[in-house]
Amino acid sequence: MKSAVKINKWREKFMLEVLFLYLIIPGRINFLQLGRYGHFGEQRYRQQFGRRFDWLSFNASLAASRTGNRVAIDFDPSYIIKSGKRTPYMGRFWSGCAKMAKRGLEISGIGLIDMDLHTCFHLEAVQTPPTKTLEQVKYTLIDWYLHVLRTRKEILQRLTNYVVADAYFSKSTFVEDALEMGFHVISRFRDDAYFRYLTTEQPTGKRGRPKLYDGKIEMEHLEEDRFEIINLENGKGVFFQQ
Repeated sequence: MKSAVKINKWREKFMLEVLFLYLIIPGRINFLQLGRYGHFGEQRYRQQFGRRFDWLSFNASLAASRTGNRVAIDFDPSYIIKSGKRTPYMGRFWSGCAKMAKRGLEISGIGLIDMDLHTCFHLEAVQTPPTKTLEQVKYTLIDWYLHVLRTRKEILQRLTNYVVADAYFSKSTFVEDALEMGFHVISRFRDDAYFRYLTTEQPTGKRGRPKLYDGKIEMEHLEEDRFEIINLENGKGVFFQQ
């Protein structure tokens, strides 16, 4: 723990105590339960949890020692059901299960995917401010997600430069800024993405902008003569437009 984060001996003892209590306490874990099962009083746990602990560096050091070479950073915001009026950062966020925006909380989960072990090691969870709070600093949601990566890129890029995200992030405003940071984004296009063939016609020499595109690409009926088919070892084909 000392090699991963800069803490003193007392702080190290306290964190080891908390991690042990999380393994043995049955049911809900709160400060009252920590004080009941632990060696310190409830107030001590409240005070210590008010101090910052670098979970990203700590988890990254653990994950780096247990993963192989084929790894990627997973970035995935998740909606959390929450009611009430006093919870910080309450707002309306997109729920993938409900397919709609709902009132609650959102966290951006950052993990390290190991493709050889077929698992993901959790690194950090960052809470997302609501839209009204972001508007005060002239941020969009994409700006906030980029800010989360930007402020953590030094630690994350020690592990890998590849970031895996869902279709929401397959837009130029996110990908271009991520590339400037040194990340490579792996994602998929949205279901309603609009693709067009590049034109094969030669410029006519007439006035005006030359034609660039030549019709919409329909995935179910690809014009294979416009692509080069490359066979892989597993027998599947990959299409590249010429």
